[in-house]
Amino acid sequence: MRVMSYNVCHYNFDQGNTGFPAAIFNEKVSNLKQMLMEYSPDIMGLQEDIEYCDTAKTKKTLDTLYKDRWTGVGTGGCTIRCKPSIKRLSQKWVEFSTGRYYRRGMYKVDGKRLLFISAHPTPFSGKENQAKRKTEYTELFDYIKSATWTYCIVVGDMNTFDPEDKANLKAICAENGFDMAIGTYLPWVPTCLGHDGKGTMSFDNILVSSNITIQTTKALREWYSRLYSDHVPLIADLILG
Repeated sequence: MRVMSYNVCHYNFDQGNTGFPAAIFNEKVSNLKQMLMEYSPDIMGLQEDIEYCDTAKTKKTLDTLYKDRWTGVGTGGCTIRCKPSIKRLSQKWVEFSTGRYYRRGMYKVDGKRLLFISAHPTPFSGKENQAKRKTEYTELFDYIKSATWTYCIVVGDMNTFDPEDKANLKAICAENGFDMAIGTYLPWVPTCLGHDGKGTMSFDNILVSSNITIQTTKALREWYSRLYSDHVPLIADLILG
């Protein structure tokens, strides 16, 4: 199974100074579609996936752009999109006690239940935000432990700003038998390059339950200049079972 996590920040023509100029709108949207078609993930979690307006001021979502290959439900920050071969059983938008959010979905793969979560914990550095992220990581895994599933995959912009965040996420994954695409399989490689392309933050991750093997993982930094987000897509090929 090929999985992608991508914070698509800026694919929103209505965001003012965070939206991209009209002159490059069609090019950047076309490049996003090309990247997704080239890597063709079976299931992906997107963050900041909200309604946008095209140059004609027509409201659109990524559903309308990619519905021929992936299905998905809802906007609002975190979405999950999958190929039709993966049957969706249920999907729900959930708020952490901190006010941040994630989307969880239950799917059927080869007759077995897959719990898939797209998350976007609290941003920004500092002790107060570290504490919020630790709470969010804990609440996320409290739900995972309460649910019934055979396989579990968590993707998202985990906002691991500080060493404490990385340590907290790594500890809770180890406690629950989860492997990390970034921070275990690979070191903490940059996945958020910032608005100038010079950033070195490692925010995005793919976490998998112990019965899933990470075969390969890559941060697609070569796509940074062709897309229009301060993040780069993170992709992993997984073996279930």
